[in-house]
Amino acid sequence: MLNAENLSFSYKNNKVLDGLSFTLADGECLIFTGANGSGKSTVLAIAAGILKPDSGNITVDGAVAYLPQANALFADMTVLANLRFFAKLAGKKLEGELPLGLEELKNKRVGKLSGGQQKRVSIACTFIADADILLLDEPCSGLDKDWQECFLNMVSEKKKKGCSIIYVSHNPDEYSGFADRIIDFTKEDNK
Repeated sequence: MLNAENLSFSYKNNKVLDGLSFTLADGECLIFTGANGSGKSTVLAIAAGILKPDSGNITVDGAVAYLPQANALFADMTVLANLRFFAKLAGKKLEGELPLGLEELKNKRVGKLSGGQQKRVSIACTFIADADILLLDEPCSGLDKDWQECFLNMVSEKKKKGCSIIYVSHNPDEYSGFADRIIDFTKEDNK
């Protein structure tokens, strides 16, 4: 479970959050949608512990895994080395064939991969943690249609197993199969 109370946050003089409150229940998928710059990614960064709110707080009950919008990988390391690193951080062991078609890319340096391939590595690194709460920021950007479908099936399976999810997207086609609630950040009552 995750509970946000009266979150406020500004980048210099630009206030992007002003008293936002919400709760994410166990096994729930909450969608954040709205205009660019409206605070969706900021909330995820606060929930992941990367940013601190100017006021208010977030309490989290359970392990959190965060997939940022930009890939956060080690470009000079191989796909396999990245996956092993993130598995070790999560206290997990990397076993079996690599997911998302990464087996054939495992010995390539991440910096040499296409944007879509890097996104698949980021997703795999995030899902290794087998966390209680997933924070997914525009996770389908850069993925072609087949990999999007594969990823969305992974998200549905995680939700069925009781994982709580905050999913940021502008595209209802992505989340229509597993969304429980939507917060639209362009509406004034969510600020």
